[in-house]
Amino acid sequence: MKFLSKLKGSLKRGFTVLCATVMVLTSGILTGTEFQASAAKLNGSVYLSDALYRLSGNKYKETKEQWQAFLTEYSTGGQENYYLGTPYNSSLYAASPKGNQWQGYSGMNCQGFVWYIISHGLAYYNKVPVSTTSPYVPNLAKFNQMGYSYKCWNGGGWYAFITQNNLHYYEFSNKDEMLKSGVLQKGDIIWCVNKASGSTGLTGLGNRDKNHHIGIYMGDGKSNSWWQSGPVNGDGNTTGEINSINQIYGKAKKNTYVVIPWAEQKEAPHFDPTRLTIQKVDSETGQAAAQNEASASLEGAEFTMKYYSGTSATGNPTRTWTLVTDKNGRAYLGKDWLKSGTLFTDNDGDAYLPLGTVVIKESKAPTGYKLSGLERTLHIVEKNGKAVIQEAGTEVKYVANFKEDIVRGDLSFNKVDGNQRSLAYIPFLLTNTDTG
Repeated sequence: MKFLSKLKGSLKRGFTVLCATVMVLTSGILTGTEFQASAAKLNGSVYLSDALYRLSGNKYKETKEQWQAFLTEYSTGGQENYYLGTPYNSSLYAASPKGNQWQGYSGMNCQGFVWYIISHGLAYYNKVPVSTTSPYVPNLAKFNQMGYSYKCWNGGGWYAFITQNNLHYYEFSNKDEMLKSGVLQKGDIIWCVNKASGSTGLTGLGNRDKNHHIGIYMGDGKSNSWWQSGPVNGDGNTTGEINSINQIYGKAKKNTYVVIPWAEQKEAPHFDPTRLTIQKVDSETGQAAAQNEASASLEGAEFTMKYYSGTSATGNPTRTWTLVTDKNGRAYLGKDWLKSGTLFTDNDGDAYLPLGTVVIKESKAPTGYKLSGLERTLHIVEKNGKAVIQEAGTEVKYVANFKEDIVRGDLSFNKVDGNQRSLAYIPFLLTNTDTG
């Protein structure tokens, strides 16, 4: 019996629980730099976000990153039914999205949409009602005379708002010039100015014309995409108008363009993805390889990483990657470890990780291990002009506690005679078929 007891003890030690810890190393950063537009002239002296802040008595501020995250949340991040699909309403003062039919109906024209969503964004981040922020955002000049419970800026329409507050703006003679200018940022306001109004650019916007059209840029700086209530089938084609994200179409067949930037154009800092490393280590030895089990390897684990462009992991991810650990138990966000997914790359082809949210979870355990159900959420944020990684509001360099247990078995033996009586002191020989 002593032999069996010793044998059982040695088997348990041989099949001991082995935990693996995943460390996400986040050392190394890429800083943002000033991004200068091509030849486009920046007029005025005040950015839109700063003007709204000043008009509110320095109470309600919304940064470019917050504004862009809000647009993502309400376009693809889980709240898309609030605005998208709201019927187009040609009434001068229609400004009620599906998500808040405050005028008693669901319907918006182009100015009503832009007025409401800017007010909504300001209210969202400052935790106040939309009716509190809406008086600082322009709409049609006579909107406040209609007796509505929500008010707009009381100084006139958008032309008056731009000129009286000396807003920054760009002018472009055609759409192609605008898209190639390099000045566009997601969240910028775009006016399509009817060429037939008598003038072009901002001067043309000052001429009242029912075929001027306004929307919000939603592209990557070059792509032809915006969010608006109006045409979806081409310039000058007003059939099927609706609130949607689509190519930039004006109500007129021929337009010039005025772009009102939300904030200063800086290239957002990016995180170096090669510094984002999944490292599996033996929690008992602290080594990056399994030391206790010849049959268990840390190679071949698969991790799914989901990237969200906003500040939370809501809605559909912008990118999804599957990474596979190498013989050292490591996986980087790079092509040598990438099983599936498309990396973010700059003009030089170098990979980068933009500001946003990353969720990491093991999707396939390596041979001999149990699948971990733990999920980690990391936030890539800007701090002092640099991109850093935070977890639960704290800047981190190592994120641990991805633990997984090795698949093991405890064996016991019972030798019996022909009458099924147990026999004592019977030795057994065990051979590992993997190691001999």
